[in-house]
Amino acid sequence: MQNTRKNGIPGLLFAILVALGPATANADIEGWVKELDDTGFWAVSASDPALRVELFTHGGIPRIEAFEPVPEKPALWRLRYYAGTAGTSFMVGFQRAAIIDREAGRVLGDGLLRLEPQDGSDWDQPHWEWADRFVVVHDPDWGYDLIQTEGP
Repeated sequence: MQNTRKNGIPGLLFAILVALGPATANADIEGWVKELDDTGFWAVSASDPALRVELFTHGGIPRIEAFEPVPEKPALWRLRYYAGTAGTSFMVGFQRAAIIDREAGRVLGDGLLRLEPQDGSDWDQPHWEWADRFVVVHDPDWGYDLIQTEGP
């Protein structure tokens, strides 16, 4: 098993990237840039640099795919990103989403959005169940995550 550091980045690669210091990568989509610091990868809003979203990775460098309104909760937005590929006997890609309250300028939480097996097989997918004040992300293998979307 390969020695890994924060967010599944291979140890040597992580050490090299950190040695280069905080870096800004090219934007994957308009309005957002990726940064790498000693804690990992971040998406930073170009229009509101105080809005920083931690990008969790499962191996490799994350790729921001879309910033879109949440259909079930129009006041909230979703930053959808590819979180890398991991596996041993077969490889699986991970797509994640951060839920953002744009009015408040803060990240409410992050959850697994989709599993993409590289062999083309059909896997059970995470299910997002929206309620009045919460979204529960049911992961078929790891249980669930709870994201609070509104105050009490």
